[in-house]
Amino acid sequence: MATTGKDKWEKYFKNNRVETYVKANSSNSKDLNYIYDITGNKTSTRLNHGHEIIVEQSGMYYDAGPYANKVLVKYGSNPTDEGYLHINCIDKVKNGRATMQIESSKLINLGTDITVDSLNGQTNVPCKAFSSATDLAKSIISGLEEEPSVPDYVTEQFTEYFAKDLVSGLKGITWNAGIGDKEKNTLGAYLGELLIGYMALSKDATAFTVPEIVAYEIDYFAVPTDPSFPGIDSFIQYKNTGVKSSGGKYLISSKAGKGAKASIWNNVMPLVINAKKKNASGWQALSRNSVLKKLATSFQAVPNGATNGKKVVYHFGVNYILKQAANADTAYTFFRQLKSGRLSAENASLIQTARTIQAGLNKQNYPEATKSDVTSNLNANGAKAMTIFFCRYIADELMREPEAVNLILSCLSGKKFYQANLNMSKWRKGELSFSTTHVTNTTIKITGTKSATNNLDANQGTVNYELEFS
Repeated sequence: MATTGKDKWEKYFKNNRVETYVKANSSNSKDLNYIYDITGNKTSTRLNHGHEIIVEQSGMYYDAGPYANKVLVKYGSNPTDEGYLHINCIDKVKNGRATMQIESSKLINLGTDITVDSLNGQTNVPCKAFSSATDLAKSIISGLEEEPSVPDYVTEQFTEYFAKDLVSGLKGITWNAGIGDKEKNTLGAYLGELLIGYMALSKDATAFTVPEIVAYEIDYFAVPTDPSFPGIDSFIQYKNTGVKSSGGKYLISSKAGKGAKASIWNNVMPLVINAKKKNASGWQALSRNSVLKKLATSFQAVPNGATNGKKVVYHFGVNYILKQAANADTAYTFFRQLKSGRLSAENASLIQTARTIQAGLNKQNYPEATKSDVTSNLNANGAKAMTIFFCRYIADELMREPEAVNLILSCLSGKKFYQANLNMSKWRKGELSFSTTHVTNTTIKITGTKSATNNLDANQGTVNYELEFS
């Protein structure tokens, strides 16, 4: 449960003047949100959820008497807008609602540490494992409680939900009245991938559009401890570890709603490299001049390519688009000089080479790389579109090579791999429902359009893909 009473005061407010707000009503604060005057008498002033207050600095907490479990707060702009409010009606920090930082890595600490020999093309992967819904619920609540940016009413909301679900078997979330749709959406994005595991461990087939995910006896649900682990967010390990449909691992990529386009660098290319090492049939089908083979070369040339996609983009761009031999560091120097505006004569000449190549592309074969905004920003002072030109060129080339697309799809779908989306409309109404789609029945769209063409840093993404389910 969330910290309350004197423990809460000592943890968050003792000897501090804290800007915060009144929290949503819950079982701990129902009908307690009235102001008491400086003599300890209850007034008619009642503060609603979200009302901004300042907890005045104090080194004393009252356990008894007219001020029992109440702290002095300022609740308005007038000098007289001051009085005592019950500690359970006060949230921890003013910015908690807008800046909740509850990514799954903070919510899995109570899980069992395991190392998975092989997972989605990676070896010796550290994970946290949970063998029961109760264990996972306890870990989630512990993580919410320990994260200072999480308001108390959020912790209480999910404590109440898990208690109701586990003890009484009553399904769904009864949202506190003070939690609006914006906060519900945020919570869905944060918690969705773990709630998939909770519902699976609860054997709740009604939560999934593909009930096969809970049709077999589960050994454990696990989450890689590295938040940037490529391709998947979690997996289910069944007790039958064979290769039949009733055994092995079900890999899960979790998104709230539709989800953002995913990066090919940490999700796709490690699997392609694995296919290359195994000389898989899909790799053998690629032509000698395959863009995917060239991209694999660039990916392997960049240290930690999965997390350094922009460096891969520039290695490929300089070597295979501009046709200038360069190692990873030299190629990325081109980007650094573009950003600083101080280019060597050699790199300055590459700008005109890029402009000439872009102007000569066939618009039908390169629909993204030839867009007018790419042209205008590539021709602008500083060649602002250079990064995006490279990204879109790579995407266009991949999309026009069927063998490359087939290999990528094979890498993604050659296993029990599900894309699981939390139905946000139902979630806002208190219902947990996941559309679970087996990745084998998909097409793929690879794109370089996630970042604006004048964004040299490509902050929103470089080359990404989206799986489209048929």
